[in-house]
This record gives sequence, structure tokens and C-alpha cells, in this order.
Amino acid sequence: GYGRRAMIVDTGQDPTHPALYNQFLYHNRDIREAWIGNTRPEDCDLHGSHVTGTVLGLDRIEQDTIGVAFDAKWMGGIALGGGCSSGSDVAGTNAMYQWALDPDGDPSTIDDMPDVINNSWYGGNNFCNANGVFETYDALYAAGIAVVFSAGNDGPGPSTITPPKFNNWDTVRLFSVGNLNGNSPSLPISNSSSRGPSICGGEGSLLIKPEVSAPGSNVRSSVPGGYGNLSGTSMAAPHVSGAILLLKQAFPYLTGEELMLALYYGCTDLGAPGEDNDYGMGIINVPAAFEYLVSQGHEPEPPLEAANDVILLRIDAPAQNCGKQAYPTALVQNNGTEPVTSMQFSYFIEGEELYTQEHQWEGNLAPGAMVEVKLTPLAAAAGEFELVVEVMGANGEPDMRHLNNRLKKMVRIVEDEKIPAGKVGDVPVCLNSNAVVQSFYEGAAAISWYDAEDGGNLLGEGRSLLVPIQEEARTVYAQVTPREKTGRQDKDSGGSIQASGTPVGLKFDAYTTFTIRSVKVYAEESGGRLIKLTKPDGSGITKIVSIPEPGETRLDLNIVVEPGEGYELKLQAGKPLLFNLGGTDYPYEVPDVLSITNSTGGPVFYYYFYDWEIEYDYFCGRTPVEIEVAQGGQPPLANFSIPVEEINLAEESGEINLFDQSAGAVSWLWNFGDGSLSTEQNPLHTYADTGSFQVTLTVVGEDGCSSSAEGSIVVIEDAVLSDDEVSARADTRLFIYPNPAQEMLYLSFDLEQPGLAQYYLADLLGRPVRQGRRQVASRQTLELSLADLPAGAYLLVVDIDGDRLARRVVKSR
Repeated sequence: GYGRRAMIVDTGQDPTHPALYNQFLYHNRDIREAWIGNTRPEDCDLHGSHVTGTVLGLDRIEQDTIGVAFDAKWMGGIALGGGCSSGSDVAGTNAMYQWALDPDGDPSTIDDMPDVINNSWYGGNNFCNANGVFETYDALYAAGIAVVFSAGNDGPGPSTITPPKFNNWDTVRLFSVGNLNGNSPSLPISNSSSRGPSICGGEGSLLIKPEVSAPGSNVRSSVPGGYGNLSGTSMAAPHVSGAILLLKQAFPYLTGEELMLALYYGCTDLGAPGEDNDYGMGIINVPAAFEYLVSQGHEPEPPLEAANDVILLRIDAPAQNCGKQAYPTALVQNNGTEPVTSMQFSYFIEGEELYTQEHQWEGNLAPGAMVEVKLTPLAAAAGEFELVVEVMGANGEPDMRHLNNRLKKMVRIVEDEKIPAGKVGDVPVCLNSNAVVQSFYEGAAAISWYDAEDGGNLLGEGRSLLVPIQEEARTVYAQVTPREKTGRQDKDSGGSIQASGTPVGLKFDAYTTFTIRSVKVYAEESGGRLIKLTKPDGSGITKIVSIPEPGETRLDLNIVVEPGEGYELKLQAGKPLLFNLGGTDYPYEVPDVLSITNSTGGPVFYYYFYDWEIEYDYFCGRTPVEIEVAQGGQPPLANFSIPVEEINLAEESGEINLFDQSAGAVSWLWNFGDGSLSTEQNPLHTYADTGSFQVTLTVVGEDGCSSSAEGSIVVIEDAVLSDDEVSARADTRLFIYPNPAQEMLYLSFDLEQPGLAQYYLADLLGRPVRQGRRQVASRQTLELSLADLPAGAYLLVVDIDGDRLARRVVKSR
């Protein structure tokens, strides 16, 4: 079917399905020539995607063939409403037929028209030539287009062919297809398959219906989100449409009607001898139809071949392309007969200006093998654009089968840059020493360090990291995971406050992958609630949450959200929650991450979910830090001591003297972990805030290279050091047990009133291993899992209503 086209008149198509994506004509033509309608392509049901897959579906990456003519292209629109609730533009059948005659709007061209139109539907009045049926389809036949219909599923009674395909004014006008069971060796006709004769009368073949039969029982094909098995004449007709495309490739100069007649006369007889009102002429036989055309004196054109044939299977780009550049990758398969040693790529973005780039790949790609190519970044303006990537040639020659070499993708380009990170000190690191690297991100975030730009091994966590260096330069990568808040802060910031249990909520768009860690809600009654996140494709995630007491509660959701437009977060069931009428200020945004655009009830309402806490891996990716290594020389040995492990600001000034114990150092650079630095050898530093601080010392020796060491100090204020002291406090009491612990640590609260508890668990280097916040009832016990942590000592800090507990806890082996 290479070079041929099918138009599918149905419920629409899923253009992102892996078995349909590459075959969408849009990648080769303007969207207006590939899809009719003013809204983006989609399937309002699943019927259209299933039918399209049977005509030409193929997922080359997974080697999953579901279609007859998988090298052909499809064009479509929404003719049948199906279950469309998205407001998509439904073109209708007649509008699609009119569009098929001139998709590019240029009457002088004919290469824009489909070769076959598949119609797996029924409709119209139940009498002959209703509403000018003859005239409509004669126009399509006159243009050379084959028109294929499903016979209907109203069998097994006689004269049950559904409208409009019971019409019969010529041998294959209209051409209807019965459903037989291709999974059985005897190929029985389905009981439900509609039967002839035609209600429009006539004699001989004109009276007999259907024209032919094809497999239509339990057919596996594409559906949005995966694959499914369906049965009916709707599944039989696309087998015939795919067969038309195969014949059209061999005989491109013949009309659609001539090809339908070849299939008609080339059938293998089934059922009663000769043409009958169950099978028609029998099951289609494509080789026999081919031979029939040859016997009629038609010369087939040889298939187009190319020894260097390559196929562009997929193009990808980050959700956010940073630094005003697109970063595309291309997955290519060698579909030829010889190894591919070079490929030439050309790609562009067209906005107010045209931005172009080229890339030359060299390697060795065996026939049948695939390779992912990281293309040279394409500089462009910030905004959302259509990226077009094409493989122009392979092995220094054009690919003659070029129709499968071009793909399009919408990309979002932003001005944001990578978050700065670097090595401490401006001299090379000594051989067999240590370097300190640090991230300069200033907001709340988790920072992880890796040995690769993507994937790789986790080296450590925290704003700085001590990196062992041997004899070669090394690059490490900082992954920043910001934690931010968005949405309306609380219910008291304007508008009236009301309660409702109606299943409504907030709408939002996601521009990069992020996690909704928690939201704040207000309730007048305790009890359970069912929260639902509905995705743009209609699927959903539900969470059952418990509200222990009336008032303000923070709900832990921990829902991962992928990029997409049209998400909804709703109260699905349960007792009412409070919301605001008025006082809204949409959109509530974290730039380039998400935008809460509206409520499901309109902009005057703010439903239920306040003060969102989110986190996301920074969308510009990991920041590389290159560590240069000095060759030769005598390295200094960095070392220092901290006289105390813990400072209590309630009892002390926060002042501490640090002592250098390095050997061979001539200069010193201290980082105290709170944003302060010193170049003194034995500095005196004052901590003004609480926390666990990582202290690093980088020294430089006489030969001009550096070495580093690290340590940590814990700063608390008014710490509760024993359970007796905890119990003595009248307004805040907390018990931690068991200590030492193994798999689970329990935090048991005994409070005069509910409160918001924030907890932070860090290792003795100050690196966070657990942190979070929970609204707790007066008497409630929280579980803190230690299962995945190594044995050792940790620091637990818990803040609740202005009081703080700092406790060393031990995980035993």
C-alpha cells in the first residue's frame, strides 16, 4: 500500500496510537489535507481507531501488525458523534465526502484525494435512492475513489442489509461486505451479518447482497490506549479497504470501481454454489483479484524499492525545551537491504521566522535494526511550535521510499536555563583526592547527584556532595527537584464560603511531569472522601482519604501528573467540603509546570482544593559539573574537626569554632551550609537558624591543586531531649518508639487540640532522607517507614504549633 491513502468515515481516530501514528497523512501534508475539522484529531469512541487499524495499522517498534496495507496513509475526521464530550468538531458524512474530492482546496490537483473510503456505519432513510444517494456516490466513483460499506449487523433474516448499502444501481454500487469468522477453517458467515436480497429489487447479481465477505469476527485492532477485539461487519469492511490499497499500489492508473470489480470477481466461493445472499461472491482473494486484472490486460507497476530505505519511527523532545532551543531525538529503522553507515537529517520550526537545522549521523546500522539519534539542538524563539523532522537520505543517496521519513511533533520552547551548579574552588582537584560540588538553587528542593545526564547511578543527595577523584577528570550531574506551592492559599482570602458534596473541582494543565504531594481542604464533618484525578484522555486515578476532625486538613495525595491539557481534580464522593464563591484569581500557576485554569463550574467558583504542594524534576534537566584533575604535584590532605555535634540555640549563642587539621594546605575555603563562607584557617561561625548543616572545607596546597572534606552539625532550639520532658509540656506531647527501630518508627501525638506536624529525618551528614507534613488529630499515631534506609543513626526534627522536638533515632540491623 505504499503511496496510497484511505479515508475512514467513522468516530475519528487516535493519532497518537503507536499502530496509527506513523501512517497519519498529517506528517506528509498540511493538517487540513489530512483531517477535516477545526479541532485536533481524536477518536470520540474507539470504533474509528479499530477500523483504521485493520486497514493499515502497524507498530514497527513492537513488530505488531494489525493492518492489511501498513505502508499506506490514513486521512480522517469525525463523521459519527460516538461518545464525544470534548466539544470536537463533528464534520458528518456528507461533509467528509465533499472534502475527499478536494482536500487541498485546489481543483487542479488529484493527488490529494483518497484511493478508498471506508464506511463502517449505517444511516439514512430506509428506502431506495433516499436523499439523492445515487448522485452522491456516483460523484465519488467518477473521481476514481473506491467506496466500501459494511453490510450491517441485523442478520440472519432476509433483506436486512442496512441503509444506505441496500441500494443497488450497478454491480458494485454500493459495495457492501459481510462478516465471516476468519478464526474458523470453514469460514462460516456470522449469524448477525446482514443478508440480501436488496429491498430495491432488480435481477441477478444486482439483487443479491452483500457483494463480498471478509473476516469480521473477534478481530484484534487498535483502540485508544491499547488494543481490543471487536466483531461485526464494521470489522470486515476495512479488510476490503486495505485490499483496495494493495491493488492500487500495483495498478495506480485504475479507478476504485475497477479494483472493487476485481475483488468481486476474484472471490473464493463460500456457502451455496455461486453468488448468494449470505456471503455474496464469497471471501475476498487478493492474489486472485491481482491475476484477474492481469488477465484483463492491465500491466502492474513494480513496487518501489530502495536498498538504503530508512524509516523514521518516532521523534521525541523534552516537555520543556530550555534555553530557547529544541532538543529532538529521532528513532530510525533500517528498512533496506544494505547496512546504513550515514544519514542526513533536516528539521525545522516555523513561527514568525523559519528556524532550520541539519544533522549528519554516521555509524553502522544493520538491515532491520533501529538506532536513536540525538539531533543537534535547534535554536528558536520561545513558544509552542510544530517541529518537522525528516531523514533526507542514507549512505549519501536520497531514499526513494521517502514517504515514511517525515514526522511532526508539537514542542514547547522556553527561555529557562539549567540551574547553576559548580565545583567549590577555582583550581583543579588533586589526584586521588576529593572535590566538593554544590547546587546554587535557592528555593526549597531535593537535590540529587548522578554520574550520568540521564539515568545513571545516584551518588548522593543534598545541596553539596563530596566526590572522590582518582586520576581522571570526572563529570557529575545535579538533579534539582523543586517543591513549590500554588492554588488559592486558603478559604479566607475572599468570597463567600459554602459547603457542597457535588462532584466538582478544579481544571488544570500540566506542562511538565510533576507530583501533587498534598492539598489543603476544609470540612465541617470528619470522615472519608473519594478524590479523583481525571486525565485528558478520560482515564482517572482515585484516592480514598480520611479527614480525622472538622476544620483544616492537609491531604497527602502523591499523584504523578504527566504533561497534558484538560486535567480535573474533583471530590468524587463523600461528605461535603468547603469552597469559595467569588474572590478567585485564575490562573494559579507555577510557570512552565502547571496552570490551574478554572473550576469545573466556571471562574466564579474555587472548589475544595487549596494550597497545592507540588514537586517536579526541574524541566531543563540535570546540570553537569566538570571536575578537572591536576596532574602531578603533592596534594594537601583536607581534614577538620567540629568540637560539638549539636548546638541548642535555647541554651547557647549558636557560635562555634571550627579547627583545620589539614596537611600541606596554604589556603582554605569553608562552607558552613547556611549560605555563609570563610577563608580563615580556623573560623568562628554563628548559626542563627535551626537545621542540619553540611560543613565542607576545600584547601589548596603548594602545587596549586585542591582537596576537600566534609562534616555536619545539628542546630536545634528548645529541644525536647526525653520522653519525660515531652510529657511535661501541657500543649504539645510526642512519643517516639521504638528507639532503636528496625522497619517502622512510630510518632504518637497526645495534644490538647489538632495541629499541623512537620517532620524531617536526616542522616548525620545532614542529607534529608524523609520529610513531610501531616494534619494530626489530638490523639493520633503516624508511621514513618525506615525499611529502605541503611542501619545507623539519624536526626529526627518534628515541629508542631511552634514547638520543636529534635531526637536522635537509631535504625538497628
